[in-house]
Amino acid sequence: LAAALALLLAPRSVAGFYYHPRMIAVVHLVTLGWISASILGTLYLIAPMTLGIRLPYRPVDRWALGTFVIGVTGMATHFWIDEPRGMVWSAGTVIFAFALVGWRVLSRLPGARLPSEIKLHVGLAFANLALAAGLGLLVGLDKFLPVLPGRSLANVHAHAHLAALGWVLMLVMGLGYRLLPMLLPAAPPTAGPVRAGAIALEVGVLGLSVSLFADSVVAIFFGLVVMAAIGLFLSSTAKMLRNRRPSSRRLIRPDFGLWQISFAFASFLSATALGALLLLAPDGEWKLRAAIAYGTLGLLGFFGQMIVGVAARLVPLHAYLGAPVGTECTREAPPPGALPSRGLQGTVFGLWAVSVPLLAFSLSLDLILWIRVCGSLLAGAAVASWLSVTTILRRARVPSDLASGEPAPEE
Repeated sequence: LAAALALLLAPRSVAGFYYHPRMIAVVHLVTLGWISASILGTLYLIAPMTLGIRLPYRPVDRWALGTFVIGVTGMATHFWIDEPRGMVWSAGTVIFAFALVGWRVLSRLPGARLPSEIKLHVGLAFANLALAAGLGLLVGLDKFLPVLPGRSLANVHAHAHLAALGWVLMLVMGLGYRLLPMLLPAAPPTAGPVRAGAIALEVGVLGLSVSLFADSVVAIFFGLVVMAAIGLFLSSTAKMLRNRRPSSRRLIRPDFGLWQISFAFASFLSATALGALLLLAPDGEWKLRAAIAYGTLGLLGFFGQMIVGVAARLVPLHAYLGAPVGTECTREAPPPGALPSRGLQGTVFGLWAVSVPLLAFSLSLDLILWIRVCGSLLAGAAVASWLSVTTILRRARVPSDLASGEPAPEE
């Protein structure tokens, strides 16, 4: 919501060449405040279901949340006012929060009843997160205390790809191999391609980041390795789609969560194609415009919408499993499919579907009016998502025949 309001209220502040303080502030509101915060929070919900890891509440979780909120707020604020010293201090608190949650997950990962190839994805994702956080801290320090060689923009590109591909994409792929068979539903993928994809992505990400950092043409080779890893992930996804199993009759149609995930994959394919073009095509002014569309489709189009789509299924299930029992309302809670508001879910999907491609186009061409329009659409999507979640939680706490005007679906 904060990132969307920045687009709505100050569109000229984020337009133009993408490497300037206010655009970086908005990007970090999305990458840290939206994407990474959603990942960390979702781990508490899906780790028991998909990773076989119990994460019961501990006081350290409150510290992790508090330091993360303070750190992300401080980073975005200091980026906006172009104060790198404050940004570095704020980044330290974010890293501390990542370390707390990462320690809780990784300390339980070796003993989890989980295929080794999924453990590999999760472990590599957190290792890449540590590398990306360290490099980002050095990039910030370099603003007032030169500690890095080479061009600043090359260092930023290395940090961005290490974080987006090494941390977020690696974890999305690993969890996706567990979640997609549940959400579609479908037969799970075989171990060989999953393990090969993790290794290929790790080699590609590390090689791409180092070569971008060094301004080397070898980046083209490692970019192709990353695309090969993406190809393995997409082929496994396609195989799951071809081997779908009958879905539950409790699932109400239309399934906006699955629609959102499908739209996220369409954005992912577009971003991958643009990334290949940026790597292979000769330099030109057009690349600056294509780069901003590439980032928008990757960060908001794929990662952002995957979060929305998966949440459309996970939040109702979480609310149903956590519904109170043994109170004065002794009847069974409404089933997960009856909890969401179809109107709100459809609104969220529609606003995302329109705003993402329009924002990529508007930012690449500096269309100020349309950037403002996209900000309003994304702000509406954020508010509608919040209302959708609160509606689900509220309906889970009343008996099924009083939950809403919508009847509970039959078995």
